[in-house]
Amino acid sequence: MKVSNELFDLEAFLNRWVQRLAPAWYANQAVRQIALSNMGTLNPSSYLAHRWMSLASIISACEQGLPEKHPIFAPLHPLLQKLLVSKKFDRLLNLTTITGVEVSSQDDKDYASLAHWAIAQPNLPPCSTADEFDTLLNQHFGKGSTPIKVIYREWDGRYYWINREEPVVVAAVAKFATEKQREARVKAEIHVESVHEATLERIRQQFWWLLLAREQADAIHALLNAAHLPVAVTSFESRRDDLAFLIAPKHNPRLNRILLTLIQNRSSQEVVEFGRFLSRHHYAFRNQ
Repeated sequence: MKVSNELFDLEAFLNRWVQRLAPAWYANQAVRQIALSNMGTLNPSSYLAHRWMSLASIISACEQGLPEKHPIFAPLHPLLQKLLVSKKFDRLLNLTTITGVEVSSQDDKDYASLAHWAIAQPNLPPCSTADEFDTLLNQHFGKGSTPIKVIYREWDGRYYWINREEPVVVAAVAKFATEKQREARVKAEIHVESVHEATLERIRQQFWWLLLAREQADAIHALLNAAHLPVAVTSFESRRDDLAFLIAPKHNPRLNRILLTLIQNRSSQEVVEFGRFLSRHHYAFRNQ
């Protein structure tokens, strides 16, 4: 046992010595061997929109977590502020396209979508015949009614309704329309949330924006700090405090080599290049 302790101490001493002598080389070897955790589902399905991944929350957390007035990270702040854009359209919207809602009193149990929630509800308003369907549609969404307010997220293709009451009527009408292949178009104020592509491209050109488990992000951050390489760790979003972003500039060849080693042969469950993730997910709003 004594010999094992001595060997362990010698190994630790040699590691510290190599790290001090060649910190960038040591970091490159360490990230090659580090085990990365499975991050699970980033953008879960739910009939409650606040359980989805929120790009606005992510951007806010990144801004708050970046070093203040740091010359290397200063250019990223205005880019993040311009990344998410919104535009309003007044259009007719088919209620069957609504995936989720903002609020519900029945939030103790989750469902994959508003349609799944509707199937599980025993007390929806009567809507089993064409007459009942037309009556509900006209009473709640007909002439003189206020347009419903919805958000459409082009980066994941989901609509959600900014509701103030339990979504029983919308759910009942949409359920019947889906089952009977009927149109359920209502007046809507649609706010289309989009990623500004030119801004995203500038971020991707200038910075690494890697998402991984917070424990490993902190460990890699410590390795890079020891090598005197510029890097920051920021939160992902409050819903997932087990994840974090590793953010670094792309103008440093040594740093680039280390981070390329990190992501090489890794799955998207272990590390995500978040800028690339956003660029590959786009579901254009049909402005009709």
